[in-house]
Amino acid sequence: MRRALLLLALLLAPFLSAAAAAIEVRPVPVPDDPRLVLVAAPGPAEAIARDLAEDLADDWRRIEAILGLSDPRPVEIRIAYGREEFQALQPAGARPPGWAAGVAFSGLGILVVDAQASGRAGSVRNVVLHEFAHVALGRLVQGPVPRWFNEGFALHVASEWDRSRAAVVARATLARALIPLSELDEDWPHSPTDVNLAYAQSASMVGHLIAVERGEPFRRLIAGLAEGRAFPEALTQAYGKPLVVLEEEWRRSLKLRYGWLAVLMDTELLWASAALVLLVAAWRKKRSRRRRLEEMEAEEALDEAFTSPAEAPSAPGPDEGRGWSGTAPLGEWPAAGSSEERGPGEDGFEPPSRPRYLH
Repeated sequence: MRRALLLLALLLAPFLSAAAAAIEVRPVPVPDDPRLVLVAAPGPAEAIARDLAEDLADDWRRIEAILGLSDPRPVEIRIAYGREEFQALQPAGARPPGWAAGVAFSGLGILVVDAQASGRAGSVRNVVLHEFAHVALGRLVQGPVPRWFNEGFALHVASEWDRSRAAVVARATLARALIPLSELDEDWPHSPTDVNLAYAQSASMVGHLIAVERGEPFRRLIAGLAEGRAFPEALTQAYGKPLVVLEEEWRRSLKLRYGWLAVLMDTELLWASAALVLLVAAWRKKRSRRRRLEEMEAEEALDEAFTSPAEAPSAPGPDEGRGWSGTAPLGEWPAAGSSEERGPGEDGFEPPSRPRYLH
């Protein structure tokens, strides 16, 4: 099969060269990988191609690492700028759709990218990666694969699983509106809403398959496809379970990942939760205010205790001696040797070393 494809590419080479020669193209060197041939139309396309050239070899090797296999045949990347150049760089007889920013011809090892349309859509490099993935996968497999698998792999490689696509899958999961993979195998949707969901589902499902056991079963799947096995058979042998089981596991993982969104989308529950939060906040504020008032009252009582005037001492009674007075300052104690009365004898009574107060 590979020899037949190589022979076909050689036979078509003159026609392909003539198509590319409809406009002048200039080669752009790609470092580190002679398999990658980069050409561009002169002008903006050539400048963009030179910016892309540095990373192309690393991008191609990363794709081969995910697949677990490599292909020695060359890959030609054609960069155009605008629809006229994009049409002129197509292989002979090819008519890409008007909305396409890039196309891949895996049997020929050619991909053509409109840098102007790609830049408007987001990223030229992402489109190149997307078409790279189509070429790499298409060259290795020996039979047909489901479109969801082909597109999902390209979206995964190009890092096109973003928030917008995650939101599409999340809404479909909550609404139980995911499209069964068997339906995508039979017919690709046509309405814009279903097409958007089909691409988002494909990227999510392939990402799920690649994540299992760090990609080892996925590489076994590609090896089986490269040996010529049918997709269902190769998938079951690689993962140890059929597609219907893998799909159900993927759906369960989506429910676990996005199930909490159902709570956020329940308006009645949201209002009840908000009311509960307000009640708790009001109670905490009231309790804090009451505690502050109690602290202030305690502080006022303490201040009054320290600032109230001392009570005057009572006058001595008629039976009390003229000895020590509890409130007399130290300087008023009777001098030693005076005729005034002392304490119990002159041998032991001394006034205290500091004044004493009754309060």
